Amino acid sequence: MNKTISIASCKGGIGKSTSVVNIGTALAMQGQKVLVIDNDSQHNLSAYLNIESNAEFTLPALMKMVMENSADDELEIKLTDAVQKSIIKTKHLSVLPSHISMAGLEMGIAMATRREYILSKILDCVKDEYSFILLDCLPSLGIFALNALTASDSVIIPVETHFGALEGFDQILTTIKMVKRNLNPKLEIEGVIMTKHQERTNFCRSVRDMIREECGEDIKLFEPPVPYSIKVAETSALGVSIFEHDPRNPAAAAYEAIAKEVAAYAKQS
Repeated sequence: MNKTISIASCKGGIGKSTSVVNIGTALAMQGQKVLVIDNDSQHNLSAYLNIESNAEFTLPALMKMVMENSADDELEIKLTDAVQKSIIKTKHLSVLPSHISMAGLEMGIAMATRREYILSKILDCVKDEYSFILLDCLPSLGIFALNALTASDSVIIPVETHFGALEGFDQILTTIKMVKRNLNPKLEIEGVIMTKHQERTNFCRSVRDMIREECGEDIKLFEPPVPYSIKVAETSALGVSIFEHDPRNPAAAAYEAIAKEVAAYAKQS
């Protein structure tokens, strides 16, 4: 079993990187071999995990090799060198970091041959080594997001249960449909995660209900929502998952439940 999942939204600050770290950790704790990839020129995931990488051994360096038509064996060697073990003390969890140099690749990629398939070419070298590959996408629907969606089997969409929750939601659904129609016929929506939820407030509960209504029967909604917790916010500063920082936190239980559903669905697919 191997599955590639993009964690994507066109909104920032809604918990994409946090969800990648914690779903990836929860899957690894279940014994799955997991690779998380920082597909973001802002390299938030790499910063979250306190990874300071030489630019030569990062995702943008690998993308540049594909654009320059480097030999497959050279790409595989560089990819092996670039993948790191996370400082998160969880077996089976590895990281492919990003770098600020990724921002400089955007124009070059836009003019490249088969530009939407550059990340797919990289993952073809490594995907058989992992049960799950999770892609942390930047808050944009540009060329890097298109690469992620083209390389993925499915998409998880985080949505914050706060003001403007569904802003851009229709846009990413439209983009997913476009990619499925034109670039990647196998692409599916894995589901929607509600993040930073505060059940005690009437407003968050009303937004939660609005999200449920918007998803309806066509889009899976992971339950329960991931609750807001200062402990979750602290994890990015500490470079750890919620399972290390506060394993009894309700957010840990929510992410564990999501990971179990993701793993169960992958076995059925």
